[in-house]
Amino acid sequence: MKYEIVKLCFKSPLHLGEKETILEDTSNIIHSDTLFSSVCYAWRALYGKNSLEELLLTFLDKPPFLISSSFPFYDDVLFFPLPYNFQAPDDEAKNFKRVKFIPFKLFEDIKQKRHFNLDEYIMLQDKLALLPVERKNSQSEDDLYFWKEKEVQRVTLDRINSSSNLFNFRELHFQPNCGFYFIIDYKDNSIAKKLKASLRLLGDAGLGGDRGSGKGIFKVRFEYLEIDDDIENAYQLLSLYYPAEKERPLSPAQYGYKTRGGFVYSFDETSRRKKYVRMFTEGSIFNGRKPQGELVDITPEGFDKHKVYRYGYAFCLGIKA
Repeated sequence: MKYEIVKLCFKSPLHLGEKETILEDTSNIIHSDTLFSSVCYAWRALYGKNSLEELLLTFLDKPPFLISSSFPFYDDVLFFPLPYNFQAPDDEAKNFKRVKFIPFKLFEDIKQKRHFNLDEYIMLQDKLALLPVERKNSQSEDDLYFWKEKEVQRVTLDRINSSSNLFNFRELHFQPNCGFYFIIDYKDNSIAKKLKASLRLLGDAGLGGDRGSGKGIFKVRFEYLEIDDDIENAYQLLSLYYPAEKERPLSPAQYGYKTRGGFVYSFDETSRRKKYVRMFTEGSIFNGRKPQGELVDITPEGFDKHKVYRYGYAFCLGIKA
């Protein structure tokens, strides 16, 4: 099946916080719920509040498109999350403890249960990912990375007494040939034009934290990828996933989960805390029926300016259990 690939080529450093108000930490994934809420913000800026509300109504019924979370790319090599059911050979188990991402070719071999040779791959980004050895060229392993993580010292001033407080702010500085990408599965192709326009605007506005200082600016590139997706006995998540009531009980085989919270960020409100939800994470494996998911209503108590949703639809691919 042919999917659209959206590459985010960053022109400025990026900060992705995993914990509320903690700027010292940064993430190595742009989760699908973050991407979706950012797209919605850009959509409203372009097409207005009524158009956004109409879009969200379609998602409550039948989503016109699905998106994955965003993972790293290195030149033309796309990286996928390591499946939770992957078992490294005993002599490689220690090296694989930190590996989170694998190149598309290895991902396809694993999901199809084909033979593969780990000697054909080398560690990238301090064992965060595997890279095909032929892509190394003449570079040393120290030069093989998606980004450099840098710590920037910042200062805040107390509004009452003007006292200063120093803190450290971590941000990702990408190699010119690296960035993040995500996948779109269109269910209604008529929406593609508006979605792409919203993504271009988002690139100009920025993604992640500290956008007011010019962080997270990117150029968007659209490509296509053929993925063999005819396996139907188990599924791997490429996004966060919140199961709809009708899908429960579930049959997860191997999985992880993450608690998602944060604050409302919209044209109408920026300081209300969202309701917390637990979601299955990228790489989780489910047996049986294909995970679906839903938009989760996380509107804060007493907030009546508009509904607040978290994107919980599953983007998944078939995998041999």
